[in-house]
Amino acid sequence: MKPSTLCLALAAGALAAGAAQAQPAPMQVPPAQQHAGATFQKPALSSKGAQAVLAAAVAEATKRQWGMSIAVVDESGRLLGFQRTDGAPMGTIDVAQGKAVTAIKFKMPTSFVQDMVSKGGAAMLTIGGITAVTGGYPIVVDGQVVGAIGVSGGLGGEDDITAKAGLAGLPK
Repeated sequence: MKPSTLCLALAAGALAAGAAQAQPAPMQVPPAQQHAGATFQKPALSSKGAQAVLAAAVAEATKRQWGMSIAVVDESGRLLGFQRTDGAPMGTIDVAQGKAVTAIKFKMPTSFVQDMVSKGGAAMLTIGGITAVTGGYPIVVDGQVVGAIGVSGGLGGEDDITAKAGLAGLPK
């Protein structure tokens, strides 16, 4: 072997050995500290639960041939599931989501919010993201609000009927 090839081979071997030794040690994560009272556990609406609520509401709307938009949100008002059935106008998309968000913000059916507004509580409409129209309901599990459903597209109580059918679809 030529001296220059030997030097290159030795240098490459030394470099590889040095690289193997120079690897940083994995970061050591300290054990979790206990902070009494700083956190609590509560139920959360799963994707499976949201899909069950959505499917039951869609089945009701389809059975009755109502064009509806149906939104299911988590406890933060973020969309977990949505469907617009055949015949639902485009405007129902935002309204359904708005009803679900309103129900979660106030932890009450949107019909209650609608009643408050109609009885002189118009100031509530200054709160961003409020849709004070019947058809939104909180989803409650073990006494905790974990999400909400909002339905839009029907006349009269059709939104309510569809939303309640969705609530009935929540797995026990």
